[in-house]
Amino acid sequence: MLLAVATMAPSTVAADPGDPTTTTTTMPADSTTTTTMPADSTTTTTAPPPTTTTTTTTTTAPPSTGAPAAAPAERPAPAYVANPIGARQRAAAYAYTWALSTNPRFALFQRGRTTVPSDNPEQRGRAVDGSTLWELDCTNFVSQALRVAGFGYTRRWSYDPRARRATTAWVRANGPESLSTVFRKLHRMRLMSAKGAGRHDPPPPGIQIGDVVAWDLDGVPGHMFIDHQLVVTEVTPPGRSWADIRVSYHTYDHRNRAMDEYFSYVALDAPDARLYVFHVNYPS
Repeated sequence: MLLAVATMAPSTVAADPGDPTTTTTTMPADSTTTTTMPADSTTTTTAPPPTTTTTTTTTTAPPSTGAPAAAPAERPAPAYVANPIGARQRAAAYAYTWALSTNPRFALFQRGRTTVPSDNPEQRGRAVDGSTLWELDCTNFVSQALRVAGFGYTRRWSYDPRARRATTAWVRANGPESLSTVFRKLHRMRLMSAKGAGRHDPPPPGIQIGDVVAWDLDGVPGHMFIDHQLVVTEVTPPGRSWADIRVSYHTYDHRNRAMDEYFSYVALDAPDARLYVFHVNYPS
């Protein structure tokens, strides 16, 4: 997912945008059944007449409650979100908290004004394509989580809160000036599997919350091209299946989405898509 907006020449900035803020059914009446029991048979000493037994059953239909069916309960937030401990949990908690909205402290400007994605205008301040103005905010969102976790700015990776601009690596998913390229050179992250994983392959062992998952929609093994990036926000032990992994991301917004379901969705249009996981070496 290439980004070409809201970038600036690399510079050193010191301002820190800061940590994130944490954002009857009426049961139908029982059916009433009224049963008239048959009268006892009457017998005489002469010709005994046949006894007729009549059973009457009346059922009262349950009244309508007039209310729609209750929506399924939302999955509870992971325990760490309320009180994250350490850099890794801070990154994951940020991604979980801001997955469905935009943090104004990281708003981006273009031509002196807050960006307005043409396909998602209510989420102002996000990274957009320079020509179409379509939202391309996934890497910008990952960078925010990494910054809040404690990673310091560098000449090639930074966000200036005064000018509301960012370097290329802050917002770009692929290429020599991308987030993953810059962070790998600085030993801030490493690729967990060079071949990535197809739909029926298990995730790499040891994946943790705060790690970064990248989609390659073309899916040529060993030729990684990053189209989209996500933050791992939940891992259910033992973490050996994509059903155990949940992610949060922008473009377009999802919070704690199960990766097995996401894989099935992507496979409808990109059956060869592969996933790459970057293990992030968070500062202590």
